[in-house]
Amino acid sequence: MKGVAWTLSGRGLILLAHFGGTIILARLLEPEDFGVYGIALIFSGLATRFGNLGFGLALIQKKDIHEGHVSSLFTVNLGLFWCIAGVLFVSSTSIGNLFDIPLVGNVLKILSFTFLITPFSSVARAVMQRKMNFKGTAVADFSDHVTAVLVAIPLAYLGFGVWSLVGALVSGSLVSTIMLLYFSGWRPIPKYDHSAMKDLYSFGMGMFLKNLITYSSDKIDYFIIGLKLGPAAVGFYEKAYNLMNMTLKELVDKLEPVLFRAFSVIQNDRDRVLAAYKKAQLTFSLLSYPIFFGLASVASPCIFLLYGEKWMPSVIPLQIMCFSGLLRLNLKVIGIVMNAMGKVKVEIWIRAVAFILLLVGCWIGSKWGIVGVAAAAAIVSGILSLATTLYFGRLTRLSFFALIRIIINTEII
Repeated sequence: MKGVAWTLSGRGLILLAHFGGTIILARLLEPEDFGVYGIALIFSGLATRFGNLGFGLALIQKKDIHEGHVSSLFTVNLGLFWCIAGVLFVSSTSIGNLFDIPLVGNVLKILSFTFLITPFSSVARAVMQRKMNFKGTAVADFSDHVTAVLVAIPLAYLGFGVWSLVGALVSGSLVSTIMLLYFSGWRPIPKYDHSAMKDLYSFGMGMFLKNLITYSSDKIDYFIIGLKLGPAAVGFYEKAYNLMNMTLKELVDKLEPVLFRAFSVIQNDRDRVLAAYKKAQLTFSLLSYPIFFGLASVASPCIFLLYGEKWMPSVIPLQIMCFSGLLRLNLKVIGIVMNAMGKVKVEIWIRAVAFILLLVGCWIGSKWGIVGVAAAAAIVSGILSLATTLYFGRLTRLSFFALIRIIINTEII
């Protein structure tokens, strides 16, 4: 509960800073600027997933660890992320040529340097999460976002375009890393203990595959839009998605470290797991469902008032995404519980099938622009949510209808 309180408090302040900054930047920058940045982030985020092999989560999930686990994780991450930085830098020009947008490649060159500091921040965050020191992570994340806003707005006002967004990300990452190292009390020691790393391999590789497939599924729509419809379309789609995803991101995603550790502690106690799952489902439903339905109903005036008339093509995709957000919410809560219980392999298969469906669906849907892509993504979200709920029922020895009653009851309450 302390972790939830600190995380929500921190995210509330971050939301104010981020949302205010987004409104200002949407009026200072063009959709193409956000589109170029969004395309670059697809590959930057993918590179991050290749670096995060799930060992950090394994460090959190494992009941007993020693210093060898932490120092070995840092050493492995240092080698991985520095290699990834080099690969991303070298391949950036080819990626820009793939989309026929050289600026994307130039942006990726700069973003590749952020991977040099990632090993320090990722291990420090894992250490703090294991200790459930969410006060420190909340302060670090808030510092990250405030720094980003303070850097981005002046640069955008001075006409730096997409580079204002790049400068915000780089400066925010640097400040966040310093804060995480300070609050964690951990100091980087490049040592490697193979027996300690073996303890993290099994769970870590499973989480890596799951996270990689999940990320690919989440970004395949951006990739297809950028490839077939251009950077402006990516900008419109990104604004709609981020506005919808704000609820999931600020609630479920940011509370996931708290819930993951808490469920990991009680993973072998079925009754406590189910009781905690019901509470989590109730809490998220009470907070998010009114937002989804409300946002869908006022999407047009909301986009106009917040971002301006030039962003109106985002309205219909936003309405579609709000309804798919209801499905994503259930999927995320169940996914956190399953990961904490160490049941990752089945979810990997489910996510892999969903990725194929998304690839085909979004490619076909792109014939109708970003509206068609949003509709295809919503349909696949429904299929994925149904499949995951069925498996979770088997895992907890509850029938599908019993789980549905839990979800429905939380919504009614």
